[in-house]
Amino acid sequence: VSEPGEGSCFYFTVPVWRNQKLPSR
Repeated sequence: VSEPGEGSCFYFTVPVWRNQKLPSR
């Protein structure tokens, strides 16, 4: 999340990162 223009990418990375944090889906 370095560039502000990557807003859409951030929205996609948030759920993915949270999924990895969780032990189960």
